[in-house]
Amino acid sequence: MINKMVMLRCKVPSDVERITFNEMRDCDDMYYHLWSEVCNKVDHDAMCEIWLWGGLRYNYMDERILERWSHSFTDLIRESTKPPDVIFARGGFKEYVSVMKAHPNAFRIYYGAGKRFNPKMVPDDVPYDLVLCDTVKQRNELTKLGYTTHLFTKPACDIIFKPVPAKKEFDVVFIANAPQKKLKGHEWFFKKVEGAGLRILQIGHVDDEVIKWARDRNLNIRFTGWASDSF
Repeated sequence: MINKMVMLRCKVPSDVERITFNEMRDCDDMYYHLWSEVCNKVDHDAMCEIWLWGGLRYNYMDERILERWSHSFTDLIRESTKPPDVIFARGGFKEYVSVMKAHPNAFRIYYGAGKRFNPKMVPDDVPYDLVLCDTVKQRNELTKLGYTTHLFTKPACDIIFKPVPAKKEFDVVFIANAPQKKLKGHEWFFKKVEGAGLRILQIGHVDDEVIKWARDRNLNIRFTGWASDSF
């Protein structure tokens, strides 16, 4: 029987309004909705929480999902009244390790994505029960390390991304914020599409360096900035 499930999400960013939503129906974080769907498939009496560190917040996104922020995961471990039976570590950060080791009896799932697909890159020596990965190459590497793995296709948030009748204006949509330009690979992406003649829409915060990278490569690109509901 599952009594409690916890997703470990991320550090609260400085632009906190970007991730602050009062209700699940307004939330644009795909992983929140993924976790909600997972929680809906287990016992309805089970507690379902999403933890972030670096801020303070206690908010029910809906009747199933409790969003909890604290200064550190150590605080959240101490404040938690019931140990989790399932923990999903989403991100591949060293801060997750303390939670995993505090709950060795939980079913522990890891999904680092991108370059953090391997827990040992973090480094993280938790013996995860399941490691999700994006490609067969990643899966082969993880299997050699002894992990139980599964290929994971990230779903779109279906309350936000819906087909609409519209004329095609762009060939590529690149969603990434400039504060994470090294992590998200802005320059790498611009190099890959240079000379391809693609019409590109970039959604997210930009800065002068990102704009320069695009202009230096004569890209046909439109920057939206942070996309609001009115975009």
